[in-house]
Amino acid sequence: GVGGCLRLGVLWVLVWCVAHFALWFVWKCGRVPVWPRDGRERYRMRLCRSQVYCSCAILAGVRLLLVCRWEPEDLLYRFSAEHQVFFTMAAAHWLVCIWEDSACIEFLCAGMDVHLALEPSEAAMRQAFFRKYVIHHVVAALAFAAVVALRACTGLAAFGLVFELPVLLMNHREFAIC
Repeated sequence: GVGGCLRLGVLWVLVWCVAHFALWFVWKCGRVPVWPRDGRERYRMRLCRSQVYCSCAILAGVRLLLVCRWEPEDLLYRFSAEHQVFFTMAAAHWLVCIWEDSACIEFLCAGMDVHLALEPSEAAMRQAFFRKYVIHHVVAALAFAAVVALRACTGLAAFGLVFELPVLLMNHREFAIC
């Protein structure tokens, strides 16, 4: 029911928040503070957690598509506990991204030239990027939540999970830039 979905969503938000702090600390073998003050380290924490989410999302999406019979009925309406777990995982990820991005706004432009942007200054460009990221993240979270609530369009959401594949490569570029 709805209560179970909400509890699962809250659980995923907590998992991703703990992962935000723990994964970078583990990745760096404890040589970094758990709560860094440096924006660059916070951005790297965001990228690290994103790598884990993207890997999980890709595997989840492939799993869901492999059990699908590739019939329109399955791609539209096949819904199981796995779908609920994976799609609430995705919705929670996008909500946590808003919090993570708010802590490292200065790095969201990832090396873009302010002269190529339509914004009058670098600070305005950062804020514009952040606003666009927030819109993206809210829409993505709502889309996954809608699929869970409606138990429909599950094939589209599964493809959305697989679509995280390019982000794995883009995150490597981000690590190199920052």
